[in-house]
Amino acid sequence: MIATFGEDAHLPKSNRRLEEVVDGDLPFDRDYTPEAWFLTGICHARLGQGERALPYLQRVLENWPDYKYAWDAQVYVGVCYEQLKRANRRNPNPEYDQAIEDAYTAVLENYGDCTLVFYANLRLAELKYKQQRWVESAMHAEQYLTDKWVAPSAQRASVLYKLGQCYENMGEYTAQLVVLDSDYSECDEDCPDHQSDPAFRSIRIVEVASISGEGVTSDATGTPSASQTIYVAKGAPSSTITLTANMNPSGGSWPTGEPTWTNATATATADQATFPIDTVSASSSGTIVTASCGTCGTCTKKIKIMVYETKLKSIKFTSDHGTMNDNNSDWLDSGTVYTEPEWVNSRSVNNPITHTMSTSLVIEATVIVGPSGLSFDLSGDGSENYLDFTESGNTSTGSDQAISITADASLPGTVDTIDESIAWEIKLTDPTPDVDVSVGNSGSHKIYVTCGTPSGSILTEKRVSTVTTACDGMSSEPAIVDKPWTDIIGSTIYTLGAPYPTPEWKILGGTPGECDAIANLFEQTIQMIGLTPGDGDVTYLYADENGGSFESASDEAYVTRACGPGSHGHTSSVGSTHDDEQTFEELGFIDGSGGSNVLEACYKYRHTSSDPWKWYAPGTTTGVFTSVQNVMNAIVDYTYWAYLIDPSSL
Repeated sequence: MIATFGEDAHLPKSNRRLEEVVDGDLPFDRDYTPEAWFLTGICHARLGQGERALPYLQRVLENWPDYKYAWDAQVYVGVCYEQLKRANRRNPNPEYDQAIEDAYTAVLENYGDCTLVFYANLRLAELKYKQQRWVESAMHAEQYLTDKWVAPSAQRASVLYKLGQCYENMGEYTAQLVVLDSDYSECDEDCPDHQSDPAFRSIRIVEVASISGEGVTSDATGTPSASQTIYVAKGAPSSTITLTANMNPSGGSWPTGEPTWTNATATATADQATFPIDTVSASSSGTIVTASCGTCGTCTKKIKIMVYETKLKSIKFTSDHGTMNDNNSDWLDSGTVYTEPEWVNSRSVNNPITHTMSTSLVIEATVIVGPSGLSFDLSGDGSENYLDFTESGNTSTGSDQAISITADASLPGTVDTIDESIAWEIKLTDPTPDVDVSVGNSGSHKIYVTCGTPSGSILTEKRVSTVTTACDGMSSEPAIVDKPWTDIIGSTIYTLGAPYPTPEWKILGGTPGECDAIANLFEQTIQMIGLTPGDGDVTYLYADENGGSFESASDEAYVTRACGPGSHGHTSSVGSTHDDEQTFEELGFIDGSGGSNVLEACYKYRHTSSDPWKWYAPGTTTGVFTSVQNVMNAIVDYTYWAYLIDPSSL
């Protein structure tokens, strides 16, 4: 009950004494001061002096919200406003209605476990009934009738009757009536005048408050928003998700046959239904599922379901050189150019590429995002930022969709062999919040990072792998030129008189070669790493008859002299001499190994025009020299004149 004390006849005297306490100069007391203010307000309220009571009661609520009877003070605030409204009984002032509603609502929200909750519900039910707010009045009446402090009485029977009127006004008898026999009997005894009214039953109203599933809850009555949409990935055949209709008020049970569902299949559990997710939604409009209940007219709530599909199908590199053969087993020119796209998910294709250093990878990712019309971002995350990719603001087509993306950063500025995977994610941006979907990894992608476009010979994986391994971590000339000379050419077999190998790369497999073949091979290793030195070429060195030397771009610039009778020591008395078959002889030399030769093929190189020339001489294994004469001094043991049958064979 509402707090009382003493007989009402003594209230004026009590009130005067209490006002002396609150208006006096007595020191504050934690226990008695709040109570003095509270009781002063109660006395005024009980005397019908609502306007005088309100300041005392509101002071208690503002200054001492934890006071043990604060809930009672809150109830009396509502009582006082009702007194003010009824000050003119013939013409009650509706301006106080909002204050009355706020006061009793505060009881429910702030003091829901107090013993006067039933009274707040009763007053709110009456207020909203008069305002023809049928659903809200019915809700408060329902809570009043089920309160443990409410016993059968004429007042309870009156509330039951008005509750029936609410249902009638809400649905014209389409409401689902749940009849409780004990309450109907109560109405017969306490309100016999209403017993013939068909709406006069003890009934319970419930409505669909919301639909929830997969972590999303929607109370939409119109088209659900993005935050009221379930985005769910396509499942295996016969896959479903479960939806739940949430009841208002909660805690009870649904009437038989309620709720009803559209676009979903009800389960044996009354409040649940299943929705199939084994087929992608037809469009970005998705499917709207509704749950309806007929106990308050027809209350319907909606939720949208979008079944999406995301796949990463392939990765194609569009910034690579695109000419590498798949021969990684021998040094021949055999093999075929690696196919594109380099990585294909369904066929387990994963081909390597070559790419210029200090430039950015550009890829074409083919994805499927369905249904059509979805907004999404595509991103790839590698171990380094030069393997990171992001492309935002895409719109799905529902089928194969090629998206061009440039890496976030350039490749390293050094020769390298990269072998890394990339983790891909598709972010659906229509939902609130965004939905992040992992679509797996591509790779690992093997990338041979070169100085430029490989040239000079057929680009095979075995060849480019060899030169990038030798020059790993190097960034520029002339160091990159020196490295293949020591690490690659140094392992070759120089053999005087060996047949010329085709291709020259066979020398790295153990095939012997003379100096010209090895010099050409050295040039091709430099070109394979992507360098095209402006001042670099194969050249030929010769001894002259005066003990000196010279070089030529021709491999037939050897020194000759006449060998007829009377010339260079040849006399007519010798008999049949050289000139019977040939009229000249050639200047040759014996090298340090005792072999006979007529020239030394070298690779001549300088980095810039201001740099000195260097000669890389295969005949000295890995010798590098600063002049032609130095090369010949290192190679020639002595020279001699040799009679040649066919000089064109040299």
